[in-house]
Amino acid sequence: MLAAVFVAEIGDITRFPGPAQLASWAGLTPKHRESDTTVHRGRITKQGSRLVRWAAVEAVQRLPGHTRLGGFRDQVGARRGRNIGVVAPSD
Repeated sequence: MLAAVFVAEIGDITRFPGPAQLASWAGLTPKHRESDTTVHRGRITKQGSRLVRWAAVEAVQRLPGHTRLGGFRDQVGARRGRNIGVVAPSD
């Protein structure tokens, strides 16, 4: 079901040069405001497809903790809160 949402909403994946651009298009990147030496990062931008954001969050929440991404989610979630762990970017 989630794969169908991704395919229908994203369309041709080759239009994005990399995963960072796709995450930005979906609104899963943090707000970034910068002035001289001061940087402010906030909540996710939520610009883009609401269905893609929903499907991405659902997919990450269902991952078992023993996988690399699931372990990262749990580690960040323990430190900063479960919701932040779910949308945290893993490099």
